[in-house]
Amino acid sequence: MSSKRTTTSAVEGMTVADTRKCLYEVRNRWKTSHVDKIMYFSDVMEEAPVALRPLTIESFALRFVEGQAIKRDKDKRVHTDST
Repeated sequence: MSSKRTTTSAVEGMTVADTRKCLYEVRNRWKTSHVDKIMYFSDVMEEAPVALRPLTIESFALRFVEGQAIKRDKDKRVHTDST
């Protein structure tokens, strides 16, 4: 029996595409940061959905990690209950 997994965003209020855009922005800011252009966690994200603006890197990171933990916990429960 195969069950289709639906892809859901780890960040409440964001689509999967929005979450990926924000992750891409954080990675690029990190890659391009240097002594003259430091990435601060208090920087406002440009790729954040309008409804969540102003969204800082710090706030996005916390929401993302929290959302991932919640999703993994739900997955664990589903797999444990079905066996």
